[in-house]
Amino acid sequence: MSARVFKFMAGQSYHLDGLKNDQVYFSSFDELNDPYEGLMHYCERGITHTQRMAALTQKLNQDHQNVREARKEADKLLRKLGKERFNQHIDAISKLEFEDFLKYHKGQRFVLSLSKAYSPDQFPDPLDSMMMWGHYGNGMKGLCVEYNFEALRQSINALNEINLTTRKVVYSKSALPVVRATTLLDDLAMSTHQTSNEILNAFCTKQVSWNYENEVRLISPKHKLNDIDETSMTRVFVAAKNQQLMENVVDILKLKTHKPKLFEVVTQPKNYGVGFKEINY
Repeated sequence: MSARVFKFMAGQSYHLDGLKNDQVYFSSFDELNDPYEGLMHYCERGITHTQRMAALTQKLNQDHQNVREARKEADKLLRKLGKERFNQHIDAISKLEFEDFLKYHKGQRFVLSLSKAYSPDQFPDPLDSMMMWGHYGNGMKGLCVEYNFEALRQSINALNEINLTTRKVVYSKSALPVVRATTLLDDLAMSTHQTSNEILNAFCTKQVSWNYENEVRLISPKHKLNDIDETSMTRVFVAAKNQQLMENVVDILKLKTHKPKLFEVVTQPKNYGVGFKEINY
């Protein structure tokens, strides 16, 4: 069975438009609610002289188109500045390169955040999470859509003619995610593309207090609305506290060829918890 993933929503008009039009919204990192979103530590430890020279030579070679001449110019700069100032110069250039890398990725990567079920067939997680309903489901007055993860991913790729990146969010107790200067210098010298990988991993690392979300991220090059196939949607859950929202959702689902199951989500009268009542429409 494919993984089940869930999108909790407040039930605003634009959420209903997405449900009606078979679209999901990919946010920029600046639009996300974690104050540490997109932040990372650029670590300059462990850089070697060989790495600095190789990176500088390759960068100069972009102008010379002659590796031997580029290396001569790098050696000349080393003699002129001395080793200490040379190292400082290369490290400053590297930091600027990192900032450009980061700016590029933030401008080209957009996120659909989903909550992943802990088990393929375990019910009702995460629909029994008061935190998810409270933070994202409008205080238990919103809705949640369940998707077949693989069907969702494939349909977004196909219908939007893109290639999504998929990452499971990693939760850290204290340290910010790290991008290493050694990785960047090797990337500049040999085009390893590992800096991009470290940045993407950093984009999908959060502090451990967020682990209740059990988040998986789809990362798209297309901002805002991405089209999906309605068959990727398996079930819809609407809070009983918002009957107007339920009526709106029913009206939308009635018009669809694919009919996902619909449930009303109720709070329990005596105990903490939620119950589910299937709604025929």
